[in-house]
Amino acid sequence: MDGAKETGLSTFIINEKIDCGAVLMQEKMVIGEQETAGELHDRMIPLGADLSVKTLDALATNGVEPQKQTLDGVSYPEAPKIFREDCEIDWNWPLERINNHVRGLSPYPAAFTHFKKNDKSFSLKIFRVEITREENNELTRPNLVYDDKGVFVIHPQGICRILELQVAGKKRMSAQEYVNDYSMNKSDLIDAMAADADISKAAAKKALDSFIGSVTTTLKKGGRVSLVGFGSFSVSKRSAREGINPQTKKKIKIPAKTVAKFKPGAELSKA
Repeated sequence: MDGAKETGLSTFIINEKIDCGAVLMQEKMVIGEQETAGELHDRMIPLGADLSVKTLDALATNGVEPQKQTLDGVSYPEAPKIFREDCEIDWNWPLERINNHVRGLSPYPAAFTHFKKNDKSFSLKIFRVEITREENNELTRPNLVYDDKGVFVIHPQGICRILELQVAGKKRMSAQEYVNDYSMNKSDLIDAMAADADISKAAAKKALDSFIGSVTTTLKKGGRVSLVGFGSFSVSKRSAREGINPQTKKKIKIPAKTVAKFKPGAELSKA
């Protein structure tokens, strides 16, 4: 998060204080310019295993001399506990700090911001960004926008392109997948109906519930609901048949059942 360029691995003797024992062996590691904390962690695992084996072999042959740690003339950055509020991105920060903030918290606990899409505000976790420097003296404050090409922050120092993100309740995805995701749940549909018909959300919910109830009732009676251009709802009967239990691989009998179907109309098929 502080933009460090180098880190490392150490093996040391454990004493009564935390991380204060004599050092046995060390190995430096260069941090990649766009490397995330998670990627660095994964890269450390095999290197740490190798260093542990080297240390044990050296101890077995008295080939290593423990070096006492000293803080004389050396200062180390603080490593305070990270809380949720520490993870929020301040888009007024310099672009380099924003990039380091995202990398340092990816994939966990993850940097986040508040975003508005389709007139709805929500929290957005951000796992990876790409910085393009291009001074814009006319821009007084950052602007978070999205279009069919992705999600961007137009910043006085340039452009911060969001590459990977996650919306609450959904999987981690690319920004391109996010802008292409126009799926709606019932609440989203009610909001859209209210806006399109210029009615209250309560009235839109009542209308939607009435539509769902009417279609359900008709199908339960074995009927059919046809909406020209949109499509038709109907039911069909599936005969009893023999199947295979995927866990036991044994044959099972699947009883007959009635299932609901929807066939899109001509206009909907063109969408």
